[in-house]
Amino acid sequence: MKGLFLKKAAIVCTDSKLLTLYEAITELNRDYVLLRTYASLVEFNADYRNIDIDLLLLDMSVTHNREIEIITEIFANKPQMDLLCLVDEYLPHQIIECFKYGISGVVKKSKYTLELRDALASIAKGEPYLNGQVAGYVINSIRKVSINNPLTPRENDVLRHLKYGATYSVIADKLCVSSETVKSHLKNIYRKLEVGNKAEAISRAMDMSLV
Repeated sequence: MKGLFLKKAAIVCTDSKLLTLYEAITELNRDYVLLRTYASLVEFNADYRNIDIDLLLLDMSVTHNREIEIITEIFANKPQMDLLCLVDEYLPHQIIECFKYGISGVVKKSKYTLELRDALASIAKGEPYLNGQVAGYVINSIRKVSINNPLTPRENDVLRHLKYGATYSVIADKLCVSSETVKSHLKNIYRKLEVGNKAEAISRAMDMSLV
């Protein structure tokens, strides 16, 4: 029997068979009630700002390789919402980037249900969900960055936003600082990476696996 204070979930998935499966698993979970389902990102974008959602299950195939842009926009409007990504394959770079931007977990799309059930249970307790394979990707990335990274965490944040085309004012809003502070961080980034402009900084950071 479900509890009285349920968290609200929504699903964006284009595959009707998988959508039916996800609906059933989410409904069986004791912590969530399924509020809405969407067959496309367009439907979701037209609706989600007006409803209260605690958890979104997002089929990453609907993002068409714009996952960071879409995740950033979703969190700008729903900063407290948990986001569980559903992927066709575990791609290390994609997964690591998504976790950097605040997702709560990632699950491989398949006919098997145990992993999704476990992910829902973990996220409901306020814990991110990483299976062994995904955890390995994240740990290896952290090790690599911690060894090679001369930047501070805030400088990394600035550089990641720059990589995706954000302006100084947008970055300032997202990081809750002034535009002048963003420019100061950028000067430090140039000095530490020994570059002279944004394009060079992004290129150098990508070579070093910093962003």
